[in-house]
Amino acid sequence: MEVHQNFFHLLLLIFPRLNNKIPFIWFIYQGLENLDTVLFYACLLVLGAGIGFLATLGGIGGGVFLVPLYMFFFALDQVTAKGSSVLSIFMAAVLATITHVRNKRVDFKCSFLLGLISIGGSIVSTLVFYAVPVDSRSFLLIFCIFLSLVVVKLFRPIFKEYRAHKNARPREAREPLHSPVGLTTEKSLVCNFQNNILHDWRTLLKAIPLFFMSGFLSYFLGIGGGVINTPVFISVFQFPIHYATAGSTAIIFINSIYNCIAYGMRGQIDYALAVWIGIGMSVGSTLASHYSAKIPKNAITLVLIGLLVFTVVNSTIKIFS
Repeated sequence: MEVHQNFFHLLLLIFPRLNNKIPFIWFIYQGLENLDTVLFYACLLVLGAGIGFLATLGGIGGGVFLVPLYMFFFALDQVTAKGSSVLSIFMAAVLATITHVRNKRVDFKCSFLLGLISIGGSIVSTLVFYAVPVDSRSFLLIFCIFLSLVVVKLFRPIFKEYRAHKNARPREAREPLHSPVGLTTEKSLVCNFQNNILHDWRTLLKAIPLFFMSGFLSYFLGIGGGVINTPVFISVFQFPIHYATAGSTAIIFINSIYNCIAYGMRGQIDYALAVWIGIGMSVGSTLASHYSAKIPKNAITLVLIGLLVFTVVNSTIKIFS
């Protein structure tokens, strides 16, 4: 600190006219002195924005990327990594959910009901793994298995679509991909979200165990649960992918409230990392919410698959190293 002060005084002796601009010069100097810190947090924001953008487009919370990131690059233990992950996910899900609701892609009342089911799974997970702790190596192994299943789940529809496209009729003989009828059906489906879920008890009974499992895994793995929520909306409720990701994001927001409280009460969150990455994710997820309908779903899925495969390989190396 003494060297810095001597340098500053020497600068004023050489350039006496700078005396009138001392406050401004001192502000710039302090900024340069803390440049490493500024760049570090700027990188966290950019990193969070990228994760939030991709995660929201894919209808997942982003925990599948955040937990390995916190463990391997920031050397957090597995419990703190999970707690920090759910806080970042919560921050991103807040703005994304508000955006989806304003765009009328999701009914918050129904999402609240499904979110409560997911919270029930998280509560059970809290009790189970409080009684039976899991060490870091075992956790990473389970996490890698889970990510591998997610990759298979994401890749199957693309593979089926490729085979169907290969064996399909010529392009001219097919119906247009974006017909007015299809768009009307999507809008009416979202407008009748409450009727389709609350009043179709058979469909709801099929979905309840899946959303419960989503909550169970979200607490245990430190994820949002969107990797389960989105396929449920697509396969069980027959929602188009962009509306399915909107409903998934709303449930992630609701469930993450409990997860943040559960980890935070035990001091298992690194707030410095989680908040800055969470701010970046909020920006990225908001942008994704606005542009999700303009981006082809297969492009989204392929990018997610590539990142997940990289994460699985890296995590596997860490397990056996």
